[in-house]
This record gives sequence, structure tokens and C-alpha cells, in this order.
Amino acid sequence: MMADINDVIGERLREIRLERNMTLNELSHVTHVSRSMLSAIERKIKTPTIALLTKIHTGLNISLSELLTASIDENLVAIREGIKTIQISPGINIHVLLEYLSENKFEIFRLEIEPGRKHASESQMSENIWEYLIPVSGELTLSVQGNETIQVKQGELAHFCTIKPHTYANKSDKLLSLIMIIVYKV
Repeated sequence: MMADINDVIGERLREIRLERNMTLNELSHVTHVSRSMLSAIERKIKTPTIALLTKIHTGLNISLSELLTASIDENLVAIREGIKTIQISPGINIHVLLEYLSENKFEIFRLEIEPGRKHASESQMSENIWEYLIPVSGELTLSVQGNETIQVKQGELAHFCTIKPHTYANKSDKLLSLIMIIVYKV
């Protein structure tokens, strides 16, 4: 059974906010997400998009995996020992392969996108975050900052600074699986 994304993120966001003694207004200020949306996420009424998750984890200066996994292991499903899975939207799953560790400054995910699905991500607020994508099965259609769309085939590597908005798409009729490495160049 896959963890309910509303429960996972809502509980974790509230936990982080309270650990930092922040009000919803203060959290809204640092994340650039409305107070009402943050409240709805915490109350598990709304499911945040990746764009909102990006604003939240960047504003809080934490990794995406810290927002998605810390303190909630009992609610997550391991597809094999040590790997946690979260469905971020219908047809798109993230498997946390290596959580962010302050001494490493990176995290590793396996992203699976079902046929015909796509995900648009807004730019992050930092020039110091880079994303590296390696398809392990299927072919990725990638667009960065609305520029030319490129096809990234199995075994190839694409990388870019996440300050630019970008879109991942699976235009094939087969599951796309790719390794995503997010590097925090601080």
C-alpha cells in the first residue's frame, strides 16, 4: 500500500513549521506560497504540486526528500528494503534511493512516469541546485525554460540548473524510469 501523499506532506510540513516555531504567515513569507494553501496542505485537504513542493522545500532550505520522508517512515512503503515510494500525482512516482545528507549535498531518486504523463516544474529560487537525469528505461522528453525540447534516451544524461522551469514527459506507450540526482552546490 502506497503512502497517502496528503498525509505524508501535511504531517511533515506541520512538524517542520512547529519545530522552527513558525506561524503560517511566516512560512508563507519564506516559501512564497499562500497561507491558505499551506494551511490546506497541513490539514491534508490539498495535494501540493511539484511546483509548490519546490517552493516549500527551497524556502525552508531543506531537501525534497526531507520534506517527503523524515519522521514518517511508518507511513511509507519500501519497494525493497531501504527504498521509499511516494506517488506525487497520478501516474508519477518518486522512489527515494538516497536521502539528502548535509555532508553529501545531493539526493538520488528514481522517477517513474507512466505513458502519456508529463510533469511541469517551476523554477527553484536558487542557482545552486542542479538536476541530473538518466533514463534507465524508456525515453524522456525534456524541455528546459520553454526552449527546444530534447529526447533523452536510455543511458544518456541530461543536466540543468533548476532555476529554470522544466517539463518531463513520457510520450511513449511504455513506462519511463529514470534516475534523478539533485545536487546542492552551496
